Amino acid sequence: MNKYAVIRPEEIVNQDECARFGLEIDQAIASGVKIIVVDCEDVRYINSSAIGKIVEAYMELSEIGGAVRIVKAGDFVRRGFDSVGILSFIELCDSLDDAIERGL
Repeated sequence: MNKYAVIRPEEIVNQDECARFGLEIDQAIASGVKIIVVDCEDVRYINSSAIGKIVEAYMELSEIGGAVRIVKAGDFVRRGFDSVGILSFIELCDSLDDAIERGL
């Protein structure tokens, strides 16, 4: 069993992509991972439902000592995360290696 899962959303995380994104998160948690890394390198837009899914994952994983980390978020996506306040409790990392190393 992996201790972590890396999820790479599409460039535009709208309602259709959000369903796939949420399913990936749910499957990762169900598989027993403790750390979910959301790689936002290709993401230009992420909707509020997807941000809500990240928060739900954080809440579920934090109960078992796990975490959610966000990597490579561009300025626009980072501002979206910051505007809803999740960067106050979800760590933003510069690289995938950094996000994984902090969690192991």
